[in-house]
Amino acid sequence: MEVVSIILAAGKGKRMNSDLPKPLHKIAGKSLMNWLEDSLDELKVRKKIYVLGHQSEKLIKSIGNTDYVIQEPQLGTGHAVNLTKDKIKNHESIIIIAYADTPFVPSDKIKKMISQIKNGYHISILGFVASNPKGYGRIVKNGNEVIKIVEEVDADDKTKKINLCNSGILAGRACDIYNYLNKVKKSSNGEYFLTDIISLCVKDGSKVGLVSSSEEDLIGINDREDLSKAELIIQNRLRIQHMKNGVTMLDPKSVYIDASSKIQKDVTIEPNVFIGANVEIDENTEVQSHVSIVGNTKVCLLYTSDAADERSSVDLGGRRII
Repeated sequence: MEVVSIILAAGKGKRMNSDLPKPLHKIAGKSLMNWLEDSLDELKVRKKIYVLGHQSEKLIKSIGNTDYVIQEPQLGTGHAVNLTKDKIKNHESIIIIAYADTPFVPSDKIKKMISQIKNGYHISILGFVASNPKGYGRIVKNGNEVIKIVEEVDADDKTKKINLCNSGILAGRACDIYNYLNKVKKSSNGEYFLTDIISLCVKDGSKVGLVSSSEEDLIGINDREDLSKAELIIQNRLRIQHMKNGVTMLDPKSVYIDASSKIQKDVTIEPNVFIGANVEIDENTEVQSHVSIVGNTKVCLLYTSDAADERSSVDLGGRRII
């Protein structure tokens, strides 16, 4: 069955206070949008459709020949998704709706959502238990059944105590999603909310599936503080992965690693090291403290165990790194 993704990237991102569109801000050297695209590519998503708006010309350059629509004016997430209906010819296609500012969505969770749709659920949503649910839409259940999502602005005191929150990631067949969207009414603030299709689905007698992930996996990037939190998450994951692959780090928290870098086994990295984009470090290399390696550099024997009593530096493409 064909799987199509719709990536919402039309927001202004005012809180980033930047001339760069929010989806193009980077974590470990890779844009928010690229992190999400990599997860979707693991699923072999046949087609991606972007919903663009603010600074669309910069985003169009980034996505290349990928299909897109422009949301202008911006009338909410439901309106954004509805703009794509003419782009999807097969109404039996399963649609994954994702957000360009929620970059770390695990592909295995999306697979579970797709499985729920194939097994009879009309809609599947991705949720998480929040340590502080303020600001998030709450997932309301009756027993084990999801019955609706209530946005923070509409939540009463009882609902606000719910810590099961909506990530915004949603799956369903194209025919079902667009059918429900046609029934969504404009909210008091003039927008059409995608989340309103949940209660419409339940009223229709259809089941809504729920897949849960960690709060860390579903972090949304709204401002620079969120960006720094996400950077910490990814740096920790990169360090752990490299250490599992045979790299020794004497003080892991002081090592920065670009996501595109490659580090071979039996490399030892001392404290306070920066490893930039497309850097390759060969095995049995020891990298001294206070080193910054940048610019498509291949590192061989910066400091080896054979020279334990005498640290040596190596000239790499015009750069002397010590």
